[in-house]
Amino acid sequence: MLIKTDNKKVSPRKQDAVYCQDAQSKESSGYSLEQPILLAADIIKTSKKCIALTGAGISVDSNVPDYRGTNGMWSKFPPEEYASLQAYTDNPGKVWKCWSELAKYFVDKKPNAGHLAMVELERLGYLKAILTQNIDALHQQAGHLNVIEFDGNIRRLTCLKCNNHHPFNIESIQETPPYCNKCGGLMKPDMIIFGERINKEVWERTLKHVKTCDVMVVVGTSGNVSPASELPILAKEHGAYIVEFNLTFTVYTNGISDLFVQGTTSQTMPHLVQLLHGNI
Repeated sequence: MLIKTDNKKVSPRKQDAVYCQDAQSKESSGYSLEQPILLAADIIKTSKKCIALTGAGISVDSNVPDYRGTNGMWSKFPPEEYASLQAYTDNPGKVWKCWSELAKYFVDKKPNAGHLAMVELERLGYLKAILTQNIDALHQQAGHLNVIEFDGNIRRLTCLKCNNHHPFNIESIQETPPYCNKCGGLMKPDMIIFGERINKEVWERTLKHVKTCDVMVVVGTSGNVSPASELPILAKEHGAYIVEFNLTFTVYTNGISDLFVQGTTSQTMPHLVQLLHGNI
C-alpha cells in the first residue's frame, strides 16, 4: 500500500495558476507567460530531488514524425501483426521490414531547444534524473548523464538469446534481420514491444527515483501509455509536487498536476532555465 508522506509542499490552487501558452499566441490569448513559469522555477529551485518524465511531445520540434498517427507506420504495418516478440521470432524477415521502417523515422534527428534546456537543468544541479518513454536517444545526444530509457533505444540492438548489445546504425539499415556476433542468436532493436516486460533493473531504478522525488516535471507526455502513465500518480502518492509542461491538456492536468505550463517544450523549457539562471 502506498503511503503519502507529510513533507509535501503546499501547492497553489489550480484555479489560481495562470496557464502559459506558446509565445507565438501569447499576445492574442490574454494568458500570462510569466506566472506559471515563475511558480515552476521557484518550485524546482527549492526542491530537494527533482526528476522528469518525458514523452513524445519533447521530440516534436526535432521533427520526429508521429508513427502512431493515422498516416503513420502502423497504418502500413498493423501492430497486432508486426509489433510483438512472437511475430518476430515466427517470421524475422517479415517483421524486420517493419522495424527498418520505424528506424527511418529517427534518421538525422537532432536534439531541440527543449532537450538542451533540460541538459542545462541537470548541469545546474536541479534535475537529478530523466525517465523517458522515448526511444530516439535525443536526451543522450543532447548531453544528459542520467537518463533511464523506460521503453528502450532504437539505436541499439539486443540479442534474444544471450542479451548481448550492439549499436544499430539506423543511417544504413541492412535488409535482413541481424544475428549476434557472440552466440549467433537473433537480434532486435532494444525497445519494448508487445509480449515483453520492462527490464527489471530499469523498473527498479525508475521506482526508486519516483518514490523519493519531491518534484516531478512531466514533459510532453499525454499519460495514455501504461505503465509509464502511472509514474506521476505514484510520485504524487509519495508526496511529490507535479509540474506539467504540455502543449494541450492531458489526463493529468485537472487531476494530479499541481501546476500546468502550456506551450511547446522548445519554448517553455529554455524560458524556465533563463529564470533559474537569473535566480528568479
